[in-house]
Amino acid sequence: MILKNLGKWLVGFATLCAMGVACRPAQQTDQQPQLVAALAHLRNHQPDSARRLLVCLDTDTTLSNLQRARANALWAWYFCQNFNVDSIAHFANLANLAMTADTLGTTPIERAHTEILLGYSYIGFKPDTAKILLQRCLGTYKQLGQTLKAVEASLYLAELEKERGNHMAGLLHLRTVEQTYDSLVAAVADPSIILSLLTQTAAFAIDMGDLRQADNMLLLAARHADLADNQSRAKYMYQRTRAHICQNEYTLAAYTARRLEQVARQNQQHEMLAQSLVLQGLAESRMTGNADKIRDLNSRANQIIAEQNLRPQPEKFLLEGEIATLDRDFARARALLYDSVDAHRKHLEHNNLLESRIALHAARGDFKTVAILQRAQRQHFDSIRANVINPNENHRARISQSTTSNQRGKVAKLQSELDSLEQKSTVERTIFIAIIALLVAIIAVLIGSNRRRNKAKIDYEKEQLRREIQDKIDQLRRQANMLAATNNRIAESITYADRIQHSIMPQPDALNSFPITGSFIFHSPLDIVSGDFYWFTQKGQNLIVCCADCTGHGIPGAFMSMIASTIINDICSKPDDISPAEILEQLDQKIIENLGHNTTESGSSRDGLDVAIASINLTNQRVTISAARRPVVVTKDQEIITIPGIKRSIGDIEPAFRLRKFEDTVVQLHKDDCIYMYTDGYSDQFGGKEGKKMNNSKIRRFVRNLHNDDIDEQGLFVQEYFTQWKMDYPQVDDVLFMGLKL
Repeated sequence: MILKNLGKWLVGFATLCAMGVACRPAQQTDQQPQLVAALAHLRNHQPDSARRLLVCLDTDTTLSNLQRARANALWAWYFCQNFNVDSIAHFANLANLAMTADTLGTTPIERAHTEILLGYSYIGFKPDTAKILLQRCLGTYKQLGQTLKAVEASLYLAELEKERGNHMAGLLHLRTVEQTYDSLVAAVADPSIILSLLTQTAAFAIDMGDLRQADNMLLLAARHADLADNQSRAKYMYQRTRAHICQNEYTLAAYTARRLEQVARQNQQHEMLAQSLVLQGLAESRMTGNADKIRDLNSRANQIIAEQNLRPQPEKFLLEGEIATLDRDFARARALLYDSVDAHRKHLEHNNLLESRIALHAARGDFKTVAILQRAQRQHFDSIRANVINPNENHRARISQSTTSNQRGKVAKLQSELDSLEQKSTVERTIFIAIIALLVAIIAVLIGSNRRRNKAKIDYEKEQLRREIQDKIDQLRRQANMLAATNNRIAESITYADRIQHSIMPQPDALNSFPITGSFIFHSPLDIVSGDFYWFTQKGQNLIVCCADCTGHGIPGAFMSMIASTIINDICSKPDDISPAEILEQLDQKIIENLGHNTTESGSSRDGLDVAIASINLTNQRVTISAARRPVVVTKDQEIITIPGIKRSIGDIEPAFRLRKFEDTVVQLHKDDCIYMYTDGYSDQFGGKEGKKMNNSKIRRFVRNLHNDDIDEQGLFVQEYFTQWKMDYPQVDDVLFMGLKL
């Protein structure tokens, strides 16, 4: 395991070895030509040429201590390429001794360079010593403002904690990279270095189970991908593909792996090319099960590995095992998935292994073992949520609560200072008056002729002091009033936005004016204004009803809902007849035209909506339904029918989803049949005794029990059921639930 990790960290360790002995003042570093040439050969992956130069240097007795330390560091780099741990440690120690022998190598930065070199070398066999050295050099780098070196030391500490199984401690070191991102970008001009650091941090987060942290780092890395070199871009796309597979997003994984294949093929990056084919095979195996395509991808990967003499990665064993399962060669599949792969691997690699083993035992009909593995998989994710994700969320909540408390503390402090100044002014005024009275009495007795002049002078000074005190009091009051006014303006703005949104949406009671038995609308925004909206109108003999869930909630969601409702209204205002599927297609085009420029690095739009539209013919009660990622539940003659909708959101420009066309589903209903539409804020609400999501099955169950009731009573039940289910859990999203009875 440590040999593989040393290979993964080859470039970072080599840079530290070179910098650890090369960062001395210019007058103290004699740039020996052979040392410079050897370093160039190692960077260009020419170990044989570098070795010949280093052998010559070993016999050179004229080298200084600094040059000897540099030569030993380059030897350590050379053996790092060959995964020779003992030789790495040997030459790292020689470099340390050579630097210690040099009387000039006593500055803090020189000691830090030596400590990071030795600390990394000792990870595999002296972890306690490695931790002490790396923590010490990290403190020095932070103190001296060496941002890039501090990030490298943090990554080495994360590697150390990961190897020791202390994943929470490792993740804390990874968050150092995210926290110092701005200063890192300011300090490093090369986007390839920044992309490599962020990509490696994301890889650690994936290995240790924190997918949210991995997504954050990959999102930051995307900003630098277009400007970086091809090798760094390939590694970035490789880790993005791994993240998709770990999150069971196999369509996105296959798409990203194909992009990685194109980049690797153009730049002749054979190792990445082989990995791209293996990851495509895994995605296809778990997504489509197309045996011919999977075998073809595996065969192409085998050819590249054999031609280039590459070391197979763990994903290769998983792919071979799944192919053996498809061929029903269970003995070979078991040997690959149990004997060839270490069962105690890192978190999500172990989870991928469970996916492959579940497929093996399911194909054999051994469902008892399948149940055991699925239970282990659930326990694995529960452990990640409890030990990694939830503590991180709690930490962020504590920071938010601390910020609010600090603001309240500032207001209380200002009020306390105001009260203290008022009390102080009263005491000072009392003392001052007493002193003045005493002085006046003495002056009146001793110097009667000067009494009026002295009294005028005292009154003037008193007035000046009073004005100064009053000015301070007025200033503090103005500051307190400004804080209160700012809070009031924010609250008034949100409330006014709510009134604007409700003025755009039709009144819920207006739906009962159409020739139907009745309707109800349960609408509960999360933050006053809402990203969920409803809309309806009559077009000819058809009543068109829309239930939509826009991206986000609060003010951003409200803006999106107003844009979408305006576009729908414009589409339906045209005189031509139009079906729900055509409405969705036109809405999708207009959203992309207006907002399609706002895309992520992967090609997906940030803005869009999930929507369901029903067109009800008021004459013959024939209903046409089309939906984008929203289910529609229909009761027909006491039967419950669910129309799931197309798995494609409005405004999504991902090529894999653009191929799916919106379709109309026609259902002939009769009097007293019902139509129900709702957003995911209702079905995804956490609650109940176990704190789980409500999900669609519970909604279908209570619809089956209540669809014969009066429509108003149904609306009350939907609202009451949501309240009872939620209990004390916070509402997670905007909620919209609509029901119509024909």
